[in-house]
Amino acid sequence: MLAHSAPRVVPVSFLYVLLICMSTYLFLLHTQVPPTSPTSIRPYEPIEGNNFQDDVFTQKFRIKTPKPYNDTKLALLIESQPQPYLTPMLLHFMSVVPPDWPFLFLGSNKSITHLTRSAPIRTYMKIGKLDMRLIPEDMPMTNQEEVSKVFTNPEFYKLFLPAEWLFVFQLDSMICANSRVSLDDWVEKGYTWVGAPWNAKGGLGGGNGGFSLRRMSYLIRLLESQSRFDGEQLEDQWLFNHLARMPGAKLPPFEVSREFSVERIPFGTPLGYHTGGRGTVLPRSVWRLNRWRKRIFDYCPEMKMFMQMVVDGPQESDGCWKDDISGTGRY
Repeated sequence: MLAHSAPRVVPVSFLYVLLICMSTYLFLLHTQVPPTSPTSIRPYEPIEGNNFQDDVFTQKFRIKTPKPYNDTKLALLIESQPQPYLTPMLLHFMSVVPPDWPFLFLGSNKSITHLTRSAPIRTYMKIGKLDMRLIPEDMPMTNQEEVSKVFTNPEFYKLFLPAEWLFVFQLDSMICANSRVSLDDWVEKGYTWVGAPWNAKGGLGGGNGGFSLRRMSYLIRLLESQSRFDGEQLEDQWLFNHLARMPGAKLPPFEVSREFSVERIPFGTPLGYHTGGRGTVLPRSVWRLNRWRKRIFDYCPEMKMFMQMVVDGPQESDGCWKDDISGTGRY
């Protein structure tokens, strides 16, 4: 009769090592993150607690400017629609504005997702040059009145502190790479507000807000003492007119402000241009004649990035009507 051999005993140390290996494998299996691709970028979720009076929200929203960027300066673009020229325009502004300016983009899930498909945009975000946030729910800007309410709310500007200089631009504006001066040159001039003048009467010609440089401390002080009522002038007109009566505020005459931006009053070599209606509203005083338009496009060809271009038909290839000798046309 054969004797039964004793069962083999697995060393406890081997079981311990096996248990560690299995645990490590399961941990790595469940924590592995798939590589990010432009088509799988997670949509931005709304920020909770969107209340201008909520200090917690203010702390969440306030951007942190890393070195080498200057936290006293901020360039701001707000756009909810994923326009096809949104990405190249934002990249152009970031390349022309002096390098120490940080940029903040406020948009919708659609416009932010559209931007983050761009590799250069993601690079700027990674190095801290560009920050993106959702437009807060209590800050709707679907029409001009809503925009004016937001831009005349002192709490809106406090969100961007400690910035002192706020450069606001829109998708119907353009900064010109051929400009002999930079945005910092205008900061050094120390104006409280500068934008494209509306008229040449009375010395101060106003300043359009769609391409404007604003001094935050004066705006906050003004808006904490005076309030805009619904239906009053649009925010840039209201702010400029009230700043004109504010002690200590420094506003440029129209001869100077047109060197910053051109909308209705022509100037040969401005820092930038502002149109209207996303490039469809073109004042006759600036755009009426073909030779005027050619001069603008030769100096600032970037304007064609957002203006409507047509190949044939009743319009010329630069997207404008033929010379408006009769005084009619799209202006």
